[in-house]
Amino acid sequence: MKIQFPPDAYDEQLKLKPSTGMLLVLLYAIRHVFLIFLAYFPLMRGGGDGTFIKEFISLQAMVADIPAILLLVTLVMRQPGAHQLWRSIWQHGRLILIVTLAIQLIMDSLQSGMQIIDRSSQGMVLPILLYLLLDLYVMVYAIRSNRIRMTFLDFPDEKSQRPTGLLGKEREEHERKFDDVLGKIIASDPDRAEKLTQLINETSNEAAETWNELAHQAVQEKRYMDAETLMQKTLLIDPDNGACYTNLATIQRHMGELHKSLQSAKKAVKLLPNNADAYFNLALSLAETGRTAAAISSYQSALKLNPQHHYAWKILGILLLNTGQEEAAQEALEKARILAQKHQQQRV
Repeated sequence: MKIQFPPDAYDEQLKLKPSTGMLLVLLYAIRHVFLIFLAYFPLMRGGGDGTFIKEFISLQAMVADIPAILLLVTLVMRQPGAHQLWRSIWQHGRLILIVTLAIQLIMDSLQSGMQIIDRSSQGMVLPILLYLLLDLYVMVYAIRSNRIRMTFLDFPDEKSQRPTGLLGKEREEHERKFDDVLGKIIASDPDRAEKLTQLINETSNEAAETWNELAHQAVQEKRYMDAETLMQKTLLIDPDNGACYTNLATIQRHMGELHKSLQSAKKAVKLLPNNADAYFNLALSLAETGRTAAAISSYQSALKLNPQHHYAWKILGILLLNTGQEEAAQEALEKARILAQKHQQQRV
């Protein structure tokens, strides 16, 4: 089954990571700076005089490398909360890179033409032509690479949400909401008042299990805001509980808090890297936030862990169909149909 990019192509922010090929293109685009340093700094060239490099590379060529250097700096700054300037540069990065490579090709061609005309450089014709062909190949690769195109379209969100790990005013607001929710629970079940009151400030397993149980009860009653508050209380006691993060993501999707849901689902996958349901839940959040390629990859990861997950096959098939991958979509939908029939037969 064909997917656009494998799951490991995405970082923790669920943005495409620069591929090895893209990094090599960026490094190639700053080659003149490196060669100039090699030519004019004896320690870098091991004591040679660098005459050949000086003849082959002009100092002016370094100017053409500046946009590529800026892209490398932007790559380092490609983090949540980065200034809008870096976001804008990155979103235009593919055009900047291609124009930079084109200018470099023109400058190298002019420089090489002068060297070929010079009779003293006649023996360098073949290496010069190979160098220009390499220039051309790298530029064509940057133009044709879908991975490069998609990576430059990806930039982390302006704000990095924290579904839990509440601090300062967020913590105070959560505690206020929790007190309100607990008050409603006690009012509806006075017999539990004393026990629940005792657990308010505890960090024991019993306390975590109690708030988790009450969160599930709130979900069944479709009190999603109460459920979110109770699940966050659970995670404040047990922050490494991946199953709770999965449940929190589901609750937040019901509330329409899609960005928070995505962050919670990512945390669940990080804590439960071998859990198919965690990847399935992440895929749901990705799809609802419009990240179709990443959602397909996440469904694929879920199915590698649990090939019998017929819901994952069904939704994956629909996404593949929507992205024009008809053959793979039909295969996925057929597997979903067969598994659904088996599941129905087992129930009967």
